[in-house]
Amino acid sequence: GYALNDAKIDAIPFMSYENTVYYWVDYETNIIGDPALSVWTEVPQNIELTYPQQIQIGTSEIEVSSSLLNLDVTVLNENNEIIGRGNTNIIGSTIITFDTPVQETGNLTIVSAKANHYTFSGNIAIVPTSGPFVICQNADFEEFGNYLDGSIQSLDSVNVSVTLENIGLENTEDNLTAVLSSDYEFVTVLNNTAEISPLETASSTTLENAFQIKLLAGIVEQT
Repeated sequence: GYALNDAKIDAIPFMSYENTVYYWVDYETNIIGDPALSVWTEVPQNIELTYPQQIQIGTSEIEVSSSLLNLDVTVLNENNEIIGRGNTNIIGSTIITFDTPVQETGNLTIVSAKANHYTFSGNIAIVPTSGPFVICQNADFEEFGNYLDGSIQSLDSVNVSVTLENIGLENTEDNLTAVLSSDYEFVTVLNNTAEISPLETASSTTLENAFQIKLLAGIVEQT
């Protein structure tokens, strides 16, 4: 903005070939730019992607479709390793074949990008071929205590509400226990367990204020 332009003008007298470090930095930030920056020539639009929300162990391919043509689509495993790629081409759909069939339960990440569009990112759950399989569908965080300002930050105490869904092929027969853990040094889990009634397949339940955590001093902003 204006402040940056004003700073550049003030710095012009100090630019010279002798001051090679500054000279390079000025060219780097003004001419080369940020290689990770997405350049938009139009108002960016959202990408709408149709793909399976869950697949079974042993699956070797998925079909992906979109109203956008020539759309690049990539699937990554939990180690952020690419396991399959595709492009919707002129028909608006593609079959993405994995390097090897998925072997374990967990989540895949599906990512899609196109010029003048926001990058799309979603999850694909890998479920067993039999039995129940409960996942955390959503989590909401709300501060509690004496100092409430509507912004979750260091030193806050936080209620965690979760929505759990049984995406498996069978009902859960008994009550379940959900356990929350964290290996982040600035988070202390105050209450880490919650009891859940049996869940039928394809059903979900929301546990309000199921867990409580304490955020310690030293958390990096925006993390």
